[in-house]
Amino acid sequence: MTHTAPPSGQTIATHRVATCRDFLVESACKQIVSERMKLSGMRWKKEGGQQTMTLRCLLLSGVWDAVYENWLQSKPTVGDLINLETA
Repeated sequence: MTHTAPPSGQTIATHRVATCRDFLVESACKQIVSERMKLSGMRWKKEGGQQTMTLRCLLLSGVWDAVYENWLQSKPTVGDLINLETA
């Protein structure tokens, strides 16, 4: 990591935290985007790429199961669909 002088009005400690945070964001972007979206031969439209990155973020952040369960709860059950047919 290259050390640079902090901008005016910023302490050295705050500057180091900001610099470290920048590296973490850059690393996360590489892991989320580059490792999945830039595989050989892949081409993405904006909508499909955004959906893929959203799902990848859910998976890598460890909240996939909770989000998937919540999504399932929002869907009608077979019983709901049968009741619609008989109504």
